[in-house]
This record gives sequence, C-alpha cells and structure tokens, in this order.
Amino acid sequence: MVGLATAGFGAYLLYEHFTKGDTTETEAIINAVSFRFPPGLAVLALGLTIAIVGPIVGHIYLADSPSRAASEKNPPTTGPTWTPTATPSPTVTGTASPMPPPSTSPPIITVAAPLNGTEISGAEGVVISGTAQNLGDSTIWIFDFALDADGKRVFYRNNDIPLEVAEGAWSFIDRPIGGGTSDIGNNFKISIVEASKECTEILRNAKPNPDGDVVFSSLPAGCQQIDQREVRKVRA
Repeated sequence: MVGLATAGFGAYLLYEHFTKGDTTETEAIINAVSFRFPPGLAVLALGLTIAIVGPIVGHIYLADSPSRAASEKNPPTTGPTWTPTATPSPTVTGTASPMPPPSTSPPIITVAAPLNGTEISGAEGVVISGTAQNLGDSTIWIFDFALDADGKRVFYRNNDIPLEVAEGAWSFIDRPIGGGTSDIGNNFKISIVEASKECTEILRNAKPNPDGDVVFSSLPAGCQQIDQREVRKVRA
C-alpha cells in the first residue's frame, strides 16, 4: 500500500511538471537536494519499487518464519542421542513329557490272612487276604490243595475270574471247605497263585468235571504258588 501511494504521488508530480511547466513548492524542495531529472519520476520509481519488491520480501520472510520459530523453540542438541531398543524376550519351546515306561519290577504278592492253624467252619469257610504291587498282566487265583476221590493231592480252582486288586489290596472268601461232617478235624491247605497272562487264559477257560469242580493235577505253565496257608476244620 505504501508503494502504491508513493507511486501515485510521483505520477502527480510528473503531471504537474509537464502540464503546468512552472515549479511547484514540492518540486522546489526536491530540486534543493540536486535531483537532475524530474522529481515526479524519482518518486514514481521509488513507489513502484516498494510496491513490487515489498510483497516479495514479505513473502520470503513469512515463509521462513515457521521454521525459524521452530528452530528457536527447539534448539538442536549437540550431545549424543540414545534410542531405547526393546529387549527380545527369550523363546521358550516346550516339549511334551514322555510317558514313563512300564514298570519292569516283578510282581509282589503278599498274604496277610489266614494264619496257619486257624480253626474254621466248613460252611463259613475262611477269608484269604493280602496285598499286591506291580502286577502288570499277572493275576491272583486261590486253590484248595486237597485230596481227590483217588486220594491224590490236586488243585481245586476256587475263583472263576482273577481276583480284583483295589488300592493294592485283595481278598477272597473260600467256602465251603470239605464235605460236611465227614472231614471234621482234617487240615486243609489253601494255595495262593500268581498267574501270567498265558496261564490266566488257561485258568479262565478251564472246564469243570462231572462233579462241577475245575481240577488241575498240577499248576499249568505260567502259574506259580506264591504262598500256602493251612487251616483246621473243626465244624461242619
């Protein structure tokens, strides 16, 4: 705006100079400082210079102002900078625990009752009990080791299926024992037998004789007597 006003004033002076031909009061002042060309021309040039150059300079200044303000607000640092880096977490690779191998310890079967010499009733029979560990495929069977019709000692199978072991314990009621009143006062031997898988199948599938008894003259292969207890029949 200043440049345009100055240029307008210069144009006015030129007009006065060329139209009137006499020296105005303003021209007299300007001529006093030794201008060699019409003063109106000088004022016009100055006004045009201000009008053209002034906006360019102002634009450059304004364009540079944000970066200069940012620079003044955040002066550059000359010291070393540190950038935090995340520490990598260790990678955990899990593997399933292998199944423990089957126990290779041999079966352990113990007999707690009856005690040898226990007096029993033939009709009530007797309770045989004990413990078992590490059986695996082995099973427990109870036999009466008694005389047959020919007077020979044979094994009479008492249980039809293997004894159940619960929490390491087993038990079985062996009854009846003997033949009524005819054998009161006799001793009876009870065999506790461990049977392998193969012997278990033989015992399970054995057929009874005409009297209904499953009898073995000797224990089948794969069966072994763990213990034998002897009781005395005192009542029918």
